[in-house]
Amino acid sequence: MANPARVFEKIGTTLSKDCLLVVVEMDVLPRYLPEDLGFGTPGLEERCHAAVNSAGWNSHPDWAEDIDRSGMATTAKRTFTYSIAEEKELVASNAQNFLTRMRENLTGTLPAEDLATLDALLATHGPHSVLQRTDLAMRGSRTVWTARPAR
Repeated sequence: MANPARVFEKIGTTLSKDCLLVVVEMDVLPRYLPEDLGFGTPGLEERCHAAVNSAGWNSHPDWAEDIDRSGMATTAKRTFTYSIAEEKELVASNAQNFLTRMRENLTGTLPAEDLATLDALLATHGPHSVLQRTDLAMRGSRTVWTARPAR
């Protein structure tokens, strides 16, 4: 948002006094892969995250100040972590989508070996495809802010 305080101010003027605003923000980019994939150089996901973070992905804002400046009152802020491994199809599908987005932005940033490893993971078929793997888990965290109109 170019002007978060203004957006929150507009939201605050539309809410009745008994309403609750809930804002959820991704703290860090989600992780899916084990440290050692069994091929390629271990630590691929860490290198991918470092590359996209240096490009400005996921600059985690603290919305409390903008919410308070908008005239609403922040009532709570909590961080939740998650780890999902049991839902294999869900995790594989999310890994495929997220790593595809990441791969599109890493050409010229990562070594050719890492890009080839990513390509093998993103293939729809094959022994290394995230869609075939059983060792994936979706891990990350979110911060949640709640606020009420001050009026």
